[in-house]
Amino acid sequence: MAVVLAFLQGLCQRLQSTIAASDQLPLGVDNQLERLLKAFRAIQVTTVESAENKQSKSKAVRTWLRELKAAAYDADDLLDCLVLKAQEPEVEASGREVVDQRCCLIFNCGQEHPATQTELIMIQDVRRRVQKLMRKKPSSLDLCGQPSSYSMNHEFEAIEATAANSGEFGRGEDKEKLVKLLKSDESSQVYLSLIAIVGREGVGKTTLARTVYNDKEVASYFNLKVWITASEIHDSASLSTSILTSAGSGAQEIFDNRLAKGRFLLILDDVRNEKIEWEAVYEKLQLAQNGSKILITTENEQFVNKMRLPSTSYHLKVLSHGDCWSLFRQCSNLGAAASDLSTTQLEEVGMKIAAELEGLPLAAQLLGSLLCSNANLNDWKMILNAEVLKSKPEELCGIPAALWLTYQHPATTDQAMFFILFSFSLEITSSTRIT
Repeated sequence: MAVVLAFLQGLCQRLQSTIAASDQLPLGVDNQLERLLKAFRAIQVTTVESAENKQSKSKAVRTWLRELKAAAYDADDLLDCLVLKAQEPEVEASGREVVDQRCCLIFNCGQEHPATQTELIMIQDVRRRVQKLMRKKPSSLDLCGQPSSYSMNHEFEAIEATAANSGEFGRGEDKEKLVKLLKSDESSQVYLSLIAIVGREGVGKTTLARTVYNDKEVASYFNLKVWITASEIHDSASLSTSILTSAGSGAQEIFDNRLAKGRFLLILDDVRNEKIEWEAVYEKLQLAQNGSKILITTENEQFVNKMRLPSTSYHLKVLSHGDCWSLFRQCSNLGAAASDLSTTQLEEVGMKIAAELEGLPLAAQLLGSLLCSNANLNDWKMILNAEVLKSKPEELCGIPAALWLTYQHPATTDQAMFFILFSFSLEITSSTRIT
């Protein structure tokens, strides 16, 4: 069982959620977490599954995996402490600050400017350990016959480009419209209203929501913002608790005080659980000020009616061919390992591949990353001519053909498994950890 791979998938998702709530982090911590996320993604996408498959035959691989797992556990502990840190200080009536003892032991809170410098140093330490593991991985784990340093440098570039810029391709107008909806005067007359980004799997709902969440206009308009990964929430009580925790409040009374100070934005990403009693959640938000919003992303528009709020649905369309090709080209790092002549040939095939991706940004990221820095024209043609691209989604368990192809491609299973599991939130056994 790919235990380390599963843990890293959960850790990367948790890092993303924490970064999305950057306004609740100490200054500079979000940037360090972004760099840490890139490090874990690069090593996960290129190496981890291969290592878990080979560990039974190699002591060096087992040792390498053990060190990687230790670094991942340390990163997870750091995130736990950041959550605790966000809940302090809570000021009692006497004026004395109440500080969580566990956080103090780790971050040495007795110093002036408590914890911030220590947090940065500890995050940097974990990142450097991960990058060192990438450089020093056993030779049997190198992919496609490339030296470790080559693989590391180019994968880092591709992953960084994908994470940072995938929301820029063809989504400028969508972002502007959503920001306008969030700030609309009509909805400001009620204390709470709903905006739903509705679209098929892989169309970029989460990426767009994150871009809007981090927008400067949105940050200045809303006094308090909270991001929740709703696919992990199974009942109303858990959702209410998650809101309090993510808001850094802990107690309802503290949260109410923050709600009373201005407008509130709650983003619920990937809403899919039909058992949530929304009225029970709204009871916790009664002090939200007029103009407060809930923004959800979902495939199923029926949730909009079930949530029983004044609502607007925003149907997210697929990318144009030009935008899809631009995203695919960037993620494939085209030209990094090819001559001018072969780059031209790869571009011709790449544009044809992009035309098969149904305008799905996730598919463009998947296949682009799978072919990252690969100058072998035959590999590109093999993707283009794959029989599975002719299949319909209903023949592939509802998964678009381009995404199914990445799952089945034998030479790049490491990357495909990461993206498929991360993006589709597939259910796995309870013995693995997805947070």
